[in-house]
Amino acid sequence: MGSLKQYRSGPWNGVRFSGHPLPMYPGFNPIFDFNGNSLNSISDSYNIPVITRVTLVQSGSLHRYVMDETGTKWTLVFTTPGDPCDSYGKCGPNGICRINKTPNCDCLKGFTPKSQQDWEMLVWSSGCVRKIALDCQSGEGFQKVAAVKLPDLLEFQLNTSMSLVECSAECLKNCSCTAYANAFVTGGGSGCLMWFGNLMDIRELVVEGSEQDIYLRLAASEIEYLGHSKEKKKRLTKILVVLAISGLLLLSVVCVFIFMKLIAKRR
Repeated sequence: MGSLKQYRSGPWNGVRFSGHPLPMYPGFNPIFDFNGNSLNSISDSYNIPVITRVTLVQSGSLHRYVMDETGTKWTLVFTTPGDPCDSYGKCGPNGICRINKTPNCDCLKGFTPKSQQDWEMLVWSSGCVRKIALDCQSGEGFQKVAAVKLPDLLEFQLNTSMSLVECSAECLKNCSCTAYANAFVTGGGSGCLMWFGNLMDIRELVVEGSEQDIYLRLAASEIEYLGHSKEKKKRLTKILVVLAISGLLLLSVVCVFIFMKLIAKRR
């Protein structure tokens, strides 16, 4: 039958795995040793000795248990996948999973469901396709998507010395590059990760401290449309502010007028 991915922690970002911002159990201090060639992950207890075991169950889920103080009972303290958005590829290619939104799945900006009928039935595995195809012409640009678990490294390129600006320019030069991000978040961000082809297994992270952003490549007309939309929102906001202030001033004048009339009647 082969293997089937159930869960992915996300790539190492210099501090943690990008898709797993929390420690596997609050009683443990996660220690990571990265020497450039290998990464060792150790969970050390903070104060008192703890007996723990990790089990991979038949469904593909990972369970962590801790023995209680009596030494007679195992307590489940962590499981992964932990929520629907942890399931690998929940929203299909070029989709994004948002655990605080109903339904959970949405298409990335610039994309639309590949099968609208499937999505209306809450079947998201077919994912999303571009609204406007890339043609590698001038004017193409990038749209930031903030605080996410970065896509699976299916087709990618890593450069540990590039800055984010250099990464953007390098991605733009390659017609096959569909997205880029900083590889590491330490020191304000460094390194360059570039993706080629579809973007798989992206989820929005809502935990503070999980700020890793990705920049999606969009066609020139899509960038222009998004720019116009932002300008329209700004203009609408200004109009609403002016109307609100005008309304308050008018209400104040009416109140003063009524107050003066009441005083005049009493006299």
